[in-house]
Amino acid sequence: MYTGFFFDFDGVLSDSECLTWPVVQRVLAQFGLSRVTHQQDVGGWTWLAIADLVGQTQTVDPVRFADACATVFQDTVLDHPQAIPGALDALSRAADCGSVAIVTGSRGEVVRGWLDYFSVGHTVDTIVAAGMYRRAKPDPECYQLALDRLGIKPDHGVVFEDSNAGIKAASSAHLSVVAIADGQARPEGIRRLIKTETESFVPLLDTRFLSRHPLT
Repeated sequence: MYTGFFFDFDGVLSDSECLTWPVVQRVLAQFGLSRVTHQQDVGGWTWLAIADLVGQTQTVDPVRFADACATVFQDTVLDHPQAIPGALDALSRAADCGSVAIVTGSRGEVVRGWLDYFSVGHTVDTIVAAGMYRRAKPDPECYQLALDRLGIKPDHGVVFEDSNAGIKAASSAHLSVVAIADGQARPEGIRRLIKTETESFVPLLDTRFLSRHPLT
């Protein structure tokens, strides 16, 4: 029986994953740096990890760059909060079945502002956000911290993730993983880590997934 429900934030709850590279380009311009033309998959990465990536080809203070990105991203998300279809219901139903954590590379202020906007803060027991752990996804540290905070054993927890890095992190923490499709084909190695994949929370809401019985 699943008693712990772990949600990534950007691209799973908040419809904000698509903002990452536009934010990076905007901050590059602010810093007088060149635009990035090769935009690799950085889903699940912290801003500091993205700053380190930019620093491979340009001279940049990673801490200042990451902080600027986080601020622009926060302002953008909270100016017009958006929720993935079905996400709010999924949070509520998960809270009815057990404990809920949000595990993200975004700032905690972004998550709390989003939760307050949609009046669903009461559904979440803990938030593990940027600055609370040292190693970003795909390292499992963030999910291990969330497990400790909820007091949940890994085999009693399930994670909702959209990024390959997040899927790796959750699997390495020995959690079951439901992948939210991001429109890209996943490598075979990633597919083997997934319990199931869906394009939307909606089909899950009427199944036994968010019931007292785990998926088989």
